[in-house]
Amino acid sequence: KIPKFKNSNSKKEGVKRYTKATRSILAIIEEHGFITCNIASRIQYKGQKQAYINAARKLRTMEQNKLLVHYIYPQTKEYIYQIKAKQISDHKKILIDFYSRLNELVDEVIYFNSKEISWPIAKRRNDGHIIYKLNNNIYGILIEVDFSHYTSQEKLMDIYNSKEVHMWYKENYGTDNYFPSILIISLLGDTKYSKVPFSYNTLDFEFSNIKD
Repeated sequence: KIPKFKNSNSKKEGVKRYTKATRSILAIIEEHGFITCNIASRIQYKGQKQAYINAARKLRTMEQNKLLVHYIYPQTKEYIYQIKAKQISDHKKILIDFYSRLNELVDEVIYFNSKEISWPIAKRRNDGHIIYKLNNNIYGILIEVDFSHYTSQEKLMDIYNSKEVHMWYKENYGTDNYFPSILIISLLGDTKYSKVPFSYNTLDFEFSNIKD
């Protein structure tokens, strides 16, 4: 079975007395290490008219109740809410921000792995993997965040040619010869490859063309 992203139905020891929203927010933090008002508004309060206000109020209340602490993320001046204070990487911040942005635009995110994924045959790794549902169709994305490195075409071709990803989707979804699109997130969002056998998209760190 495909491992599923923990949601508001997750049952955690010691938090059963909390509200559904509180449990959901704690589950997100336990899974990914932090949450922000923007991220909570796009995940927990998706579709609500006052999503950001509701998220900010909820996180502030959870901090007042000693469930969360926060520090200010220097690049964007956002509050980073955590269960225990720990500096997050810029790489992780971009990855979780992207997940929350995508979550706003699709019907459902059915799988999200924000940890580095290893492909043993290819001897390569991806920064993240996300699968979502839109208009009753399922799509996958392998994510690369080029914050301190450049994702080479050679690396992506090694992953593609190993057939490991194809086999993963075959085992979990029963698809034949399916390879997800590649997403490269970089400072300018202008990465280009030549004559590759897979689809790829690029985004800058502000996700300025994500709706395209």
